[in-house]
Amino acid sequence: MGRLIARLRENVGARRKIYSGFLAVLCLANLIGLLFAGLWPFDFSPENKAAWVSGGKGLSFDGKRKPWKRSVGSIAYLPTLKGFSQIPTMDNDAFTLAIRLQPTSERTGGIIHFLSLVGRSGTQVFYLGQWRDSLIVRWREAAKDGKRKWREIGAGGALLKAKAQWLTIATDPSGTVIYIDGKAARRYPGRPLPPGAGGLRGCRIVLGNSAEAKSPWTGTISALALYERVLNENEVLDEWGDPPGSFPDTASGPDGLIAAFNLEGGEGERGIDLSGNGNLLEIPSHISVRGRMLEGFDNPYRSGLSLTSDVVINVLGFIPFGFFVFWWFKILGRWSRGRSVLLVVLGGGLVSLAIEMTQAFLPTRSSSLLDVICNVAGALFGIFVFFLLSLAAKSVLKIKNQG
Repeated sequence: MGRLIARLRENVGARRKIYSGFLAVLCLANLIGLLFAGLWPFDFSPENKAAWVSGGKGLSFDGKRKPWKRSVGSIAYLPTLKGFSQIPTMDNDAFTLAIRLQPTSERTGGIIHFLSLVGRSGTQVFYLGQWRDSLIVRWREAAKDGKRKWREIGAGGALLKAKAQWLTIATDPSGTVIYIDGKAARRYPGRPLPPGAGGLRGCRIVLGNSAEAKSPWTGTISALALYERVLNENEVLDEWGDPPGSFPDTASGPDGLIAAFNLEGGEGERGIDLSGNGNLLEIPSHISVRGRMLEGFDNPYRSGLSLTSDVVINVLGFIPFGFFVFWWFKILGRWSRGRSVLLVVLGGGLVSLAIEMTQAFLPTRSSSLLDVICNVAGALFGIFVFFLLSLAAKSVLKIKNQG
């Protein structure tokens, strides 16, 4: 009798080892799958797709998204603006920005950025984006409740497919005016753009993308001009009116010009500032951008998905992790049920945190605190699914035994 019991125990132990080994392989495969899905395409410095257009037509930006492929698109930027003209202090919170561009398409899937202004603190101050054929200007502003909320102005018909146009934005404390080819399209009294006091001093500009390289735009930019004051309607009309001018006259044009780039006929990795202030437009061969780590719930670069889709995918992705790891722990029998649950949840959180922190260094991915929370919830839900299936299996066996 003792020998029989010993053999049964050996058989049970052997089966447990087999099940444990099989589940360990499943858990490892699941972990590899999560790392692959979270970090693919593993490119910390992707190639910059910005390129000079043949025939001297400007700088081309390729932000097209292809199925099953991730791309940061293109980018060019002006480091800290310098060499400012002598503008009275009372006007240093005003500026005029003019850009000549030609969109390749009228995209509807969210707002894509073609110009971002990054402030002296390193955070994005405002951006110019495209939605269908409309220009969207967005920035964050402190509300009465203390929270920073998005503010928006814009103009329709400013970004027509395959049509080159001058867009001019003139702003000061009294408000903002948007011009299309030298003609006022929209006026916004009492709605000045940031950065406010200090104006453009110390800021940098990103072209063809967001500051974090998460919102690539597709089209061609042929000119850019910045003034450290507001140009009036006559000045704007003279520079970019009908017929639309190709580039401002840097010699006899309006005062206050701080940077001017004619991108028609450019070459190499730098554009030269024609204002004489020594600014350089840099076009790197590769994009190395560190994103913000564990972005908050209002992350605007949430992989292009809606909030609901993003939550569902992140929860579903970690259900197998919670299910198989908890099953493995149960087969091993080393910990109590409560401790096993705790270990699985902590393990899921650590795996998710490692993925999200690494994503901050991947230009093609976004690091989000919401993803970590959803992943942990997915692991916990996987344990719940295991309990449900276990109860169902026990009920079936009970019915068979009774029969």
